[in-house]
Amino acid sequence: MGSKAMVITLLACIASTCVFSLDVAIINSLNVMQSFQNYFELTPALAGLNVTILYAGCVFAVPFAGFVLDRYGRRRGLMIGSAIALLGATLQASAHEKVQLLCGRFLLGLSFIITGAGAPSWLMEVGPPKYREEITNAMVACLPITGMMGGLIYLGIYNKTSNWAWRAGLMVIKADIAGPAIALLILPFAPESIRWLVAEGRADEAFEVLVKIRQRTRNDPEILAEFQQIKQTIELGRQLSQRDSWKSLVSPVIGTMVIAASFATLAILQQRIEATNQAAFAKGAVAVCFIFYWAAFSSWMLLNYSYPPEILKYTQRARGVGVGQALGYLVGAGLSYAIPLAIQNLSWRYYIVNYLWNVPIFVVIWWLFPETKGKTLEEIDSIFDGSSAKSSLPVIEGLPDPSIEGGHYEVKLKEFKDSRVGTSAQ
Repeated sequence: MGSKAMVITLLACIASTCVFSLDVAIINSLNVMQSFQNYFELTPALAGLNVTILYAGCVFAVPFAGFVLDRYGRRRGLMIGSAIALLGATLQASAHEKVQLLCGRFLLGLSFIITGAGAPSWLMEVGPPKYREEITNAMVACLPITGMMGGLIYLGIYNKTSNWAWRAGLMVIKADIAGPAIALLILPFAPESIRWLVAEGRADEAFEVLVKIRQRTRNDPEILAEFQQIKQTIELGRQLSQRDSWKSLVSPVIGTMVIAASFATLAILQQRIEATNQAAFAKGAVAVCFIFYWAAFSSWMLLNYSYPPEILKYTQRARGVGVGQALGYLVGAGLSYAIPLAIQNLSWRYYIVNYLWNVPIFVVIWWLFPETKGKTLEEIDSIFDGSSAKSSLPVIEGLPDPSIEGGHYEVKLKEFKDSRVGTSAQ
């Protein structure tokens, strides 16, 4: 996992995706600052639009994000997304009028789908099967960190009455510029997606990238077998498209259980707060909120970026991840309006509703989500495409037929190499 090319790719993906959490943390905080509201004459509706227009940009980008990433490649696609983010962040940070502020936020939304779909897809396509989830999770782990930075900055300016206070907040949003700017500096030195190169008929380049990332020799049997499998699966996916894992079982299940328990506890605590008005219950609610966020970020937030790129075949990956994230942003836009009303009308019962819908989610995960840990993307394709795809996986001389169940790719390769060593010794 520690190749220089892999590290550069990971850093480029982190730089291009960390903008979202910082931006959301700052803009939500600025919306409740009195001086910011006075300067831009923010009504409640306009404050809501200030948030939701970002989601509108995300949804608007869906038809284009997959095309950009498939047509120009994962690396150049992220460069395009980062350039759009750079423009949007600059407009937003220098805004003196409402229209300019909203335009900047809309452009940021456009960029989020391109980078949000491209970065995890790219990492999945170049990462070794053994460490693929860990690499993607390292990128996702940076999102709450930058969001926390935004929250801490707001704590220093929220009670200031001067216009310079919210101006400082907008200057912090200029930190949005740093992410895409760094990404644009790093991306030219990162390798392109192996599978994209194969799909574009540039197999020789793809093979050199695979050798470089895996830090192996060109004659290594594992490299030869993996590359043959990639080529065959890309071709099969192309044929299927013309005719027409889950990262970890334990972590998301436990995360769902903790989230459900958090909602139930919050309902009880809020009911007690309303009944007794005691500060102890309020402090308990704050503690449970931290537990909830820990559970959400350690399970579902990771899955949001790792599972869809794994289970979608190459011809669907960029578009599918983009659609999935856009749907998430669309739901987020609706919830940004609905949650305050729900809490106002349902009070503590709102958390009971959230608790209850985790029960069917738990059942669906347990029975229907297939495990993907440790498998190559090609093996995962065979799980979701059925027996016809499985039987079409390449049979490498000396390796078991991949259509036969039992063991997975890395174990078979190890047995293959060990047998070759034994044969040579004889």
